[in-house]
Amino acid sequence: MNLISELYSMKSAVGMLFVVLASNNYSLAMAQNGEQPSEASVRWADPTEHRAFLLNGQGENGNLVRTDDRLQRLTTPSVTMSLNEGLDGYFRPTFDEGLDGYFRTVGNHGLDECCQPFCDNPCPCVYGQVEALFLMRHPQFNRQPIVVDPNTNTTFLSTSDLDYNYDPGLRATFGARICGNRALEFTYFGLFDGNASATVVQPDPNVFLTFPNNLVGNVFVDMERVRVNYSSWLNSFEANLPCCCGCCDETGCGECGECGENCGSGFGNCQSFEWFGGFRYINLGEELNIYAERTVAAAVESGSYNIRTANHLYGAQLGARTRRTRGRFGWEAGGKAGIYGNDAQQEQTVTDFPNFPLRTTSTSSSAVAFVGETNLTGLYRLTNVWNLRAGYNVMWIEGLALAPNQLDFNFASAQGGNQLDNSSGMLLHGFNVGVEARW
Repeated sequence: MNLISELYSMKSAVGMLFVVLASNNYSLAMAQNGEQPSEASVRWADPTEHRAFLLNGQGENGNLVRTDDRLQRLTTPSVTMSLNEGLDGYFRPTFDEGLDGYFRTVGNHGLDECCQPFCDNPCPCVYGQVEALFLMRHPQFNRQPIVVDPNTNTTFLSTSDLDYNYDPGLRATFGARICGNRALEFTYFGLFDGNASATVVQPDPNVFLTFPNNLVGNVFVDMERVRVNYSSWLNSFEANLPCCCGCCDETGCGECGECGENCGSGFGNCQSFEWFGGFRYINLGEELNIYAERTVAAAVESGSYNIRTANHLYGAQLGARTRRTRGRFGWEAGGKAGIYGNDAQQEQTVTDFPNFPLRTTSTSSSAVAFVGETNLTGLYRLTNVWNLRAGYNVMWIEGLALAPNQLDFNFASAQGGNQLDNSSGMLLHGFNVGVEARW
């Protein structure tokens, strides 16, 4: 019995030597002829010990030996050998042992593990997104009158008349895997200047227009025309460390690691989940301008009340996103939230006719703020790299100093305009459309 076992062992050793020699001869022939055959394979199997070898001239992943047209699990570890082309132009065999005890080819042609074709891992090595945004702002400031007639207690203009429309913006993301399933990701989010305005004109000479509780100034008493312009802008920069896991399958994901032939090509079903933490900086600025006019002796007198606020938010955030694809279509949903410190400032200037300053003041304060953001995006695959994106976004910021909340019409007080209100919030929501690339 021992003699028979030794004979089989010698037979196996001879077989392995034969395959290695064949591999070397094949490599030399390829280097000399300058041609690579479409496929060259040699199979040998011992029915007693069920050993299998595969030699593939294309460097593709080898498959287990099939018997009677069906895949059978071997009783001892199976060795799969492939030929991979080195930097010197020669092909060499490469082995890789799976978790199930089988050896499979690495076949990465000099690339590292991350950048192999994605079979059961839809998480990209390098990715980027560029999207146009169309968002509407809903600042949550106090509703208060701006222009009134104190004789009739009538409000002709208030902050509630300042409504934004959808304004354009931009969001760009770039990420690259740095270690295992972890990546480093940078995102810029910008919302361009949005403007809301309102105007009131004295309906007849008997209407006495003024600011609330104010009888100071040349222009600001018995005004004939008042125009209010409210503008806002937002810029955000963030750096995150996502951790991604996922799987693909030809007909759907069961256990991660079991994938069909089309995995990574975009034709199969893929799913992934990412969680991340990072740092974010947000700058939100606002400006409120009130222009007043009246006519005296056929001459137009004018004055202005200007308020500028700046919110600088610094903080850490946590978030997650999930992604599903089926064929050419897919979707992605995500959210993130964080606690921030807000370094807020405001500046006020009041100028009366003729260019006479009634107020010049500035104030700053620090407070805690909150930022939460979520989105849902549909995907359409153009190629194995490029996808179209279109979706909807909601963002909430709490703990802001908004310009309308700093209004103080008590021009006669030296302390007027010195208080900073940073208890306001802002809701932003709207659409995104763009493209992405994933390698």
